[in-house]
Amino acid sequence: MKNVFFAAVVIALCSCTQNPDLPYKKIAISLIADTTDIVSVVPKADPILQLYQLEKYPDAEAFFRFKVIKNVKLVPVTSYHLPSTTNMKTGGDPQYRKRAIVQFYTEVRNSINQFKSRVQNSSELPNSECYYTICEELKHLAQNTYDTKVLIVLSNLFEKSFVNVYTQHNLSSLQLSTLFEKMYPLPLRLEGIKIFFVFNPRDRVEDKRYDVIVTAYKNMLERRGAMVIVQADAEQFL
Repeated sequence: MKNVFFAAVVIALCSCTQNPDLPYKKIAISLIADTTDIVSVVPKADPILQLYQLEKYPDAEAFFRFKVIKNVKLVPVTSYHLPSTTNMKTGGDPQYRKRAIVQFYTEVRNSINQFKSRVQNSSELPNSECYYTICEELKHLAQNTYDTKVLIVLSNLFEKSFVNVYTQHNLSSLQLSTLFEKMYPLPLRLEGIKIFFVFNPRDRVEDKRYDVIVTAYKNMLERRGAMVIVQADAEQFL
């Protein structure tokens, strides 16, 4: 699949230039993956890379950020940036831009594959800072002027920090959202941000618990103008 995708990218890049009628675009994708639950859905590079549409917008500026949910709040961020054509020094090389796009895709792919290798040998962590990690990334997206803003969250969202959903399992979606917002307020405006929550429950108990939590997130985020999509796999993001 990897070779098929790259072949399609190279062919498309070699056969197209930016349509002058299409707007100049700044495309930002943030990925959050959960390391506190070893059975969480793992990310796949191709569906994420396809969101950039650089075959359609080869002159666009592209951003990628990747962080993980851990048992602590302070976590490193992996980031890659593809400058727009107007801000890139090509030295007169007509193929420079095409190589830069392929290099950007390669860096994103490698960071995802390295994470998948690490998480296969990891164990579950005693705490989980889901909400804080998601809240901080939403602040980053909200304060930047990207044309396309996408956040992908691969997690069961089972908070175990200032709230413990494992022991406080009778909390309603409304009660959860109230606790979340009181502890770490979200940005007031999240228009233009598309958020994918991805989790595949193992049984009915997990399914019920996840539904309560993700409904709390949906209510908070949609009220601020974000578009929220909940799905069980990472095969595609539409």
